[in-house]
Amino acid sequence: MDDSGRDQVIVSINDYRSNVAKSLGKNIYKVEYDCELEENAAYSSHNCHFTEGPFYNLNGKASQTTAAVKPKVARRYQTSGKEPAIIMKEATALWWAEATPSKSNIFSVADKATKSNFTQMIWGKSTKVGCSIKQTCNEDNRLHSPFYVDYVVCLFKEGGNKVGEPIYDIGNGCNSDNDCTAFSNSRCDRSTSLCELQKSEMEKLFDPYSVPQCSNKKISEGDRRRFRKIHNDYREVLANAGGLGNSATDFYQLNYDCDLENSAQQVANQCEAGTIPKDRGQNSELTSAQSNADAIKAALSKWWNEGHNVPTSLAQRNVYSHEWGAYSRYTQMAWGKTTKVGCGINDCGQQKLVVCHYKERGNKIGEDVYETGLGCSSDSECTQIPNSKCNTDRKLCVAA
Repeated sequence: MDDSGRDQVIVSINDYRSNVAKSLGKNIYKVEYDCELEENAAYSSHNCHFTEGPFYNLNGKASQTTAAVKPKVARRYQTSGKEPAIIMKEATALWWAEATPSKSNIFSVADKATKSNFTQMIWGKSTKVGCSIKQTCNEDNRLHSPFYVDYVVCLFKEGGNKVGEPIYDIGNGCNSDNDCTAFSNSRCDRSTSLCELQKSEMEKLFDPYSVPQCSNKKISEGDRRRFRKIHNDYREVLANAGGLGNSATDFYQLNYDCDLENSAQQVANQCEAGTIPKDRGQNSELTSAQSNADAIKAALSKWWNEGHNVPTSLAQRNVYSHEWGAYSRYTQMAWGKTTKVGCGINDCGQQKLVVCHYKERGNKIGEDVYETGLGCSSDSECTQIPNSKCNTDRKLCVAA
């Protein structure tokens, strides 16, 4: 999935939801794209057939309120290469064609068998969606089929298709914020007649997928989100006593930084790591992965896994020295005073070079890799940056 495909998912699904809201449904919410659901959807579609949960993500947590739009064949064809946006437009059109919106709005057992894709797509209380495409699957998984198909899986939160519950409330689409009552902090988009959830400033601050708009065209918004999310998932592990025997305190969630991305991309463009800048940390990895998404996962996993090989005696001291040299990419990812990251990717022959830059720079001789202790439980425990907040769910500090 690329950014154009993600955009098409949101446009198509919200257009269909708006169609219902303007005709006979109220309290129908606009969906926004969710990268964690995309990761889960990729797990469900990777074998060219729908795999019912438990859904996988980096934390190993199952989403109990996730429902799935099962895979549909967008079109039969003999060669691959369709753009994700086209595939998603065709797939959502097929789901919409399963039925017609009506005042018979209570989901039934019969609906499960005949129109579950349609009903999930317009389920009024769903607010998030993430999708995955598995391209060039043999039709019906037949080894010698002359046709290839694209399998599409979309996952929604809040999950719908619950027998006995309304698909949506019967009534008129919203005209004012007061018409949006399913969730607190909702507003009405009068142009679409859809309600939408408004994130509080705190929710925006804690959002692990929030990234700025950077000018570098070699990195997509999805790549930036993936870089930031994976870094912070690993740091969350460390804050929750999942590191080298010592948990980290006063330990920050990394924010994504365009300046760091630009400098990392300049290094990646040379197809060699070069000299590490003095004012920022650097990790680099040459990987054989074919896609940016796979290259990001492979590089960051390799860097973090260096930590598994750190001798116990060295880990217990937790003070950086030349002895840490073989594990320096792990220590830079885990450096306690680092609060920003930005990364670049470049195709170098048949491989991809992944480079990440960090501030504050880590791996300073004589300094602690991180401060040992319990992950934060209150704002007062986040002291490195003024006005910081504690994300108590992740036990990570967040720079305001």
